[in-house]
Amino acid sequence: MRPPAGIEYQASDLVDILSFIWEDHAATPSQCSFMRHVLGQQTWGHRFAEVFTYPGVQSAAKTRSLAALSHETGGISHPDEPPIAAAVLTQSARRERTILLSNTVVGQIARHCVRSYRQVL
Repeated sequence: MRPPAGIEYQASDLVDILSFIWEDHAATPSQCSFMRHVLGQQTWGHRFAEVFTYPGVQSAAKTRSLAALSHETGGISHPDEPPIAAAVLTQSARRERTILLSNTVVGQIARHCVRSYRQVL
């Protein structure tokens, strides 16, 4: 499934947008704070929120699923460290609306990437 013409993006594009929001460069600092707050109100308790549950860690993310596509993008904040923006975009072989394994894998990929990135900070 391909998005309509002109609406193509990559995970790196989403990470760039989130970095701008977390660094207060996407808008005014108060507007960026509001965006972070809204992202932190994610209603789904799976994917990023499911794997970043250890003490002091906060995740603020947005989920997008459409047919076989399962996307999650957000920021992960560890105490006394700069926040990390992450985006995981997947496409499954099936077009079911909810694929539990896909949700789990999205979270695990994010956790692995964030852990690897934190080792080089």
